[in-house]
Amino acid sequence: MRAFMDSLGRIDGPYRIDGDGNVRVRRLNALGATGPTGETGTSGAQGAAFPALAPDGCVVISGGLGGMGLTLARQLHAATGVRVALLHRRGEVPADMPFAAYRCDVTDSGQVAAAFAAIRREVGPVQGVIHAAGVAGDGYLLSKGREAYEAVLAPKVAGTWNLHRETLGDDLRFFVLASSRTSLTGAPGQCDYTAANAFLNAFARYRKGLGLPALAICWNTWADVGMAARHGADRGAFTLAPEQALGVLTGALASGSDLVVVAMPGEGAADHPLATLVGVAPASGPAAEPQPASGAPDMAAAPDGEQEAQLLEIFRDCLGYDAELTREDDFFDLGGDSIAATRIVSRMDQALGIKASVVDLLESDSLGDFVDKVLAERRRAAPAARGLQPAPAREAYPVGREQLAILYADMLSEGHLGFNLPAFLKLPRDLDRRRLEAAIGALVQRHEVLRTSFRDFEAEHPNMVIHPYTGFTLEETRLPDLAHKDALITPFDLKKEGGFRVRLLTLDDGEHVLFYDVHHALADGRTISLLNAELYRLYHGLPLEPVSAQQKDFAWRQFTQSNAQDKAYWLALYRDGLPKLDLPAAYPRPPVQTNRGGMYEFELPGELVAGIRDLARREGATNYHVVLTAWSLLVHARTGDDDFVIAISVDSRDEHLNTAGMLASLLPLRLRVDGAKPLGALLRDTRTASNEALRHRGYILGNLLADLKPPVCLDRSPLSEVILSYMNFEFAAEGVQMFEPMRFSKHASKTDLSIFASDTGSAIGFALEYYADLFSHDDVVRMGKDLTRILELMTTGPADEPVRFTHAPPARPVPGPAPGPASDLAPCALASVVRELGGELREGIRGLAARMGASAASVMLATFAVLLGRVTARQEFVVDVASCGPVRFLLDEETEFGDLLAHTHAQLLGNGQEARVAPDDGEPGRASGSSFPRVAFLWDGDEAGASLAPGHGGNPGEHDLVCRVRDDGGTITVRLDHDAQSLAAETAGNWLEYYVLFLDGAAKGN
Repeated sequence: MRAFMDSLGRIDGPYRIDGDGNVRVRRLNALGATGPTGETGTSGAQGAAFPALAPDGCVVISGGLGGMGLTLARQLHAATGVRVALLHRRGEVPADMPFAAYRCDVTDSGQVAAAFAAIRREVGPVQGVIHAAGVAGDGYLLSKGREAYEAVLAPKVAGTWNLHRETLGDDLRFFVLASSRTSLTGAPGQCDYTAANAFLNAFARYRKGLGLPALAICWNTWADVGMAARHGADRGAFTLAPEQALGVLTGALASGSDLVVVAMPGEGAADHPLATLVGVAPASGPAAEPQPASGAPDMAAAPDGEQEAQLLEIFRDCLGYDAELTREDDFFDLGGDSIAATRIVSRMDQALGIKASVVDLLESDSLGDFVDKVLAERRRAAPAARGLQPAPAREAYPVGREQLAILYADMLSEGHLGFNLPAFLKLPRDLDRRRLEAAIGALVQRHEVLRTSFRDFEAEHPNMVIHPYTGFTLEETRLPDLAHKDALITPFDLKKEGGFRVRLLTLDDGEHVLFYDVHHALADGRTISLLNAELYRLYHGLPLEPVSAQQKDFAWRQFTQSNAQDKAYWLALYRDGLPKLDLPAAYPRPPVQTNRGGMYEFELPGELVAGIRDLARREGATNYHVVLTAWSLLVHARTGDDDFVIAISVDSRDEHLNTAGMLASLLPLRLRVDGAKPLGALLRDTRTASNEALRHRGYILGNLLADLKPPVCLDRSPLSEVILSYMNFEFAAEGVQMFEPMRFSKHASKTDLSIFASDTGSAIGFALEYYADLFSHDDVVRMGKDLTRILELMTTGPADEPVRFTHAPPARPVPGPAPGPASDLAPCALASVVRELGGELREGIRGLAARMGASAASVMLATFAVLLGRVTARQEFVVDVASCGPVRFLLDEETEFGDLLAHTHAQLLGNGQEARVAPDDGEPGRASGSSFPRVAFLWDGDEAGASLAPGHGGNPGEHDLVCRVRDDGGTITVRLDHDAQSLAAETAGNWLEYYVLFLDGAAKGN
C-alpha cells in the first residue's frame, strides 16, 4: 500500500505493484532482444516457423470476409496448406470463395456455438483461432450515445468472450486477437475503438494466465486493406504491406508473448513509451516556465520542409488520423473545432516550443496556410517570445485587469450578490469529515486565490496579499433543511475579509452539503468547476497535475507588459461614441441599476445541436460563432439596431488550464448586422469581429471605459448590457468526476442579460441571468424561443440567403381604471404587496418614536423617505401625505436620521409649513423636472396627533406608488400599492423587504 500511495502522480501510464512493493512498468523491446520472456515485442522474428497443425485441423478466422481476415486466410493456406473456415456477417458470399464460410454474429453466443459445431463437423477439428472481427469508431466521446459506443465494443468484447468459451474444449495451438497500436497510445475520436482493443490486450494476458494459448497483436495501419483503407487513412511511410502480414503473425506467435506490437523499419521501441515517470511539483510555490518537451527538435534551425512535416504530424495525431495530412487539407473538413484548435496550439507549444494563435488556425484556409503563417511569425520573432513568467516575490501584488474591473464595480455597488460565485455540493452520506477537511486544506494550499485578500482600496490600483498556508479547519453549520441554504450567500466585504468562504452544512436528516463561495475578483466560472473537480480527486486520493501558474503571475504580466497595440485597436473602434443596447422589456429601466436578477434555463434539441455542428463545419466556423450570430440576429430583430455591442467573456489562461482565479476578460464586441445579408456572409462577419477582438484581448472593457471616461451611467453597465459566456471546457463533459452541484438562487444580475452557454459537444444549453427590474420572466422565455427558432432557420436554410426572422412583440396588458379615495386597506385596482410587522418590531418603532419625541407615523414616513432616496438615487423628492398634502424631502449623505425624523414629525403636526411647498411644475408627488414616480403615504392609526384619515391630500389612484400603513394596536400592516406598468411586482416586493429592513435598523439604532 505504501508503494501504491508513493506512486500516485509519479507515473503516467499503466503499471503494476507486486506483493513486495516493487513497481513494474511495461516497456517495448525489439522482439529479438527479449524473446519469450520479454514483456512485449515489436516487428517480426526472422526465421520463425508457423505452428504445426494436424493434417485434418483447421483455423477459424472471424471477420473472415474483411481485408485482414481474407489476407491472412490466403497466406496461411498458401504457405502451410491449412484448412481455413471464415466467420462473417454478410448476406452473401462471393461465388469463387475458396474457403468454407459461415454466417455468424460473434456477439451472439448461440450463433457462435452453431457455427463451430458445423465447422467441426464439415471442416475438421479447430486448432487455431484468429479473431479479426471489429468495427471502427468514429467521433469524440462527448458526441456519442451509449448504443453507438457499445456497438464498437461488442465484436471485440462479447465476441472474444464467446470465442473463448466455445473453444475451451478444443486443442488449440494459438488464439490470436487482432488488436491495434491505438490501444496503447490512444487516438482522439477513437475512444470506443481504443477501449475495445485495450480489452483484447488484457484478455490475452488473462487467458495466458489460465494456461491457454493467447496472443494480442497490436497491428499498425495496413495499406490497401482493412478499416484504414475503408476510411481513407492507409497512406504514410509506416503502413504495413499486406504481403508482410503472415511473417508478422509467424514471428509474433514464435515470441511466446501475450502482447506484440507491430513496428516498421525506422521506428524504435524507445519512441513509443507505454508509461513515463513524471515529477511532482510542490502543492504551492512559483510556477515553472513551460518548456518544449525533452528532446524536442530545434525548430528554428530545422529546414522549412522538416518544420512543416512536424507541425502536420501534430495535426494528424491530435485529430486522430492514421494517415499523413497534407498542406491542402482543411481543418474543419477534418473534424476540427475550437476545442481541437486549443489542443493543437497547446501541443505545438509543449512539444516544439512554438507559440501559435487559435484565432489564426480558425481563420486559415488550409493547414498549409496556417503552417506558413506560424513559421513566418517564428522567423520574425527572434528570439522566440517567452511564456508566462512567475511573478517575483513581493509583499503585495498588483491586481490584474479583470480583477480591477470587478473591484471597481463592487466598490460602487450597494452590497448585492452579483459578485458572489457560490456552489453547494452534495456529499456522500458516509462522509469522512477529517478526509474532507484535509482535501479542502490541500486545495487552499494549492491555489493562492483561496488565501488572498485585498488592500489599498483608496489607491488607483488596489493590491492583493497572498497569505501563507498555515493549516485549515472546516467549520460546520446545522440546518433544518435545504430550504435555508441560500440564506448563507451574503455579500463580501473585501475591506474586512478575504474572498473565499467554505462551510460544511449538516441537515437534520443527516445529509451533508459543502458550501463554498468565492468573490468574483478571485474566481470565474471555470474556477468554481475546477475547485469541485479537484476537491473530488483530493477527497478520493486521486492524483492531480501540479498547478502551472497562479493568479498573481497573470496579473504581474499584465502590470509589466505594454498593451499599446491592443489599446489603439479598441479606441479606434469606439472613437465615434458608445452604442447603447435597449432590448424591449416589460418594465421601464430604473434610474439606478438595482442588480436584482432572475434566471431562466433551457437546452436545445439534439437534432438542432447536430445542425449547428454541421453548419459550423460547412462554413468554416465554430459552434460559438453560430450561436453568437444567432444572438446578434435576435438583437437586430428585437431592436431594429444594426450597430450594437455584445460583450464576450474570454478565458485568458492559455495552456494553464488548472489555474484558479479571475481570468475571464470581457471584450465589447461591436457588431454591425445587416438582416438582408446572406447567412454565410453574416457568419464570416461575426467570425472576423470575434477573432479581431481575441487578437487584441490584452486591453479589456474595464481599460476602455477608464480611458474613454464616458458620462456616469447609473442605469446600465456600458458596452455590456448583453454578455455572452460560451463555455465548452471539459467540466461539462460526461464522465468527469465531480461532486453533484445543487441549484441555488441568489436573485442578482450585474447587467441586463448574461448568457451562459454550455457546449459539451453533444448538448448545448443556456442559462439566462436577467435584470428582473427590467425584464419579466416571460420576456426571457420568449427570448429563448426566438433564439431556438433563429437557430432552426440558420441550420435548415441555405447559407447564400438571408435568415428571415421577424420578431412579434407581445401584447402588453392595459392597466384598469384608477381607484377613487379609499378609507381602508381593501383591495384596489393597483397591484399590491403586503407585509405584517411583528410585535417586536412594532414595539421597537413605538420606542424609537417615544425616545425621539415623535410619533410612529413619523417614524414610518421618515423611513419610507429613506427607502425612496435609496432605490431611486434621488436627493430631492415629494411625497403626498394624507391630511397634510405634498411634503418635500431633501436627503444627502450628511443627513442624520434624527434630523429627518424631526423634520417629518413637524410636517405631520402642521409646523414648519414653509418646508411643505409644492414642486415647481405644480404636479403633486413629483420631483421638479424629473420622471420620479408619483408617490403617496397613508397612515391609519389611533395615535393622538397622528391619526391621518386617508384620502386627504391627493387621490391615491393618481399615484404610481402608495404606501399604506395600518396600526390596529396589535400589529402594523404595510402595503405597497403600485402601478404594474411602472413598477414590477418583483421590484415592489423587493422594496417592501428593504423598507422592513430599514425600519428594523432604525428601531435598533443602526
